Amino acid sequence: MTVDIDPYRTELARRLGQLRTQFGHSQRDFQETLGLGQNIIFRAEGDLNVSVEALLKLALFYVQEHQINPDWLFNPDNSDLPQQNEQAIRNRRKVVIFDKMVEEMRVAELV
Repeated sequence: MTVDIDPYRTELARRLGQLRTQFGHSQRDFQETLGLGQNIIFRAEGDLNVSVEALLKLALFYVQEHQINPDWLFNPDNSDLPQQNEQAIRNRRKVVIFDKMVEEMRVAELV
């Protein structure tokens, strides 16, 4: 069985460019954060030959830093808007609530 990855690669490239613009990143921003040069970002967003490692670094950046749902990013059949990963949002809320509780306990100990 042969799997045609062209639709996936093409849609991933388009979506990576869309996310970069949406979040206000320049292609040069990824030099410091991910160690990827502007030419690599250009190639990745243009569906040109780029390493799988570079694509994964970019994709994971959006999944981890902006909580983008990986299913939307990697699945060309998912035409929803780029939604944040709902589980990540729920987890973040739990952490915020826990942090507030810990802070309240510290304050109570000082009184």
